[in-house]
Amino acid sequence: MRDHKLKYRSKKGQLPFVELNGEEIADSAIIVKDLSQKFGHDLDAGLTSEQRNLAHATISMIENHLTWVVMWWRTKYPDQLLKGYKVNLQHLLGTRIPNGILNFFFKFAFGKKVKQINHLFSRCSCLNFLH
Repeated sequence: MRDHKLKYRSKKGQLPFVELNGEEIADSAIIVKDLSQKFGHDLDAGLTSEQRNLAHATISMIENHLTWVVMWWRTKYPDQLLKGYKVNLQHLLGTRIPNGILNFFFKFAFGKKVKQINHLFSRCSCLNFLH
């Protein structure tokens, strides 16, 4: 009987990954490409050349830029971050201090980190459209 253990990361520490016949395949685009080739099924078979190009551009943009845009938004609008995630700091911290005061201190503490992150963003040419 084989011992089945759930792996959370590939041997190289990457996510996402799949294991097929003992071989680990990482990176979502490579996973789709390799599995399509191994099983002889082209997921884009019904698409025109223009649709394939648009799909590739959309996937590349999401994979390469969405994380940075979300990080920028979180640092730019910490109050919206609390609302968006429906964070109740009073409940989360198990305190009776009013949420308004906790939110103020969260924004203050978060603001110190924002300065460091904004410095990083200002150096990234791919995010210049955000400023």
